[in-house]
Amino acid sequence: TLTAILLFTGISYAEPPSLKGLKQAPFVVDLNQGSGEVLALRLKLILRTMDDLEAEGVEPMTVVAVRGQASRFMTVTDRYISSEDRAVKPEIYALIKKLTDRGVRIEQCNIALGLLKIDPADVHKELHVVKNGYVSLIGWQDQGYAILPME
Repeated sequence: TLTAILLFTGISYAEPPSLKGLKQAPFVVDLNQGSGEVLALRLKLILRTMDDLEAEGVEPMTVVAVRGQASRFMTVTDRYISSEDRAVKPEIYALIKKLTDRGVRIEQCNIALGLLKIDPADVHKELHVVKNGYVSLIGWQDQGYAILPME
């Protein structure tokens, strides 16, 4: 499966020239995937990217900006997701916890919450609800964070 391929680490690679001389790598992830399975894979890819940076001696400085349909999975309740996605929601929360435990700031767009009729009080406490996710993405990029789109 794709997950197995992503997690395979038996091959040795040369240091990427793009990381030469870097001590830190600030990046912000634009996360708006509405499929539970795909969202879980995206979260695993963020963790893998952080691991790979650390393996190269580069400290990841990571922000995840959640907007759009991904917002449905950022809640303590299952009422905002389809019955098909309920089985993967605990895995998504476990991945969110892994990210926040590693110091990742996860921001939830309040505009998306409003459009999806999600009560901000239902958002997991580990997340930071921001007024406008686009404004946040602009701010992080202007502070030097590379944008990593994950539709």
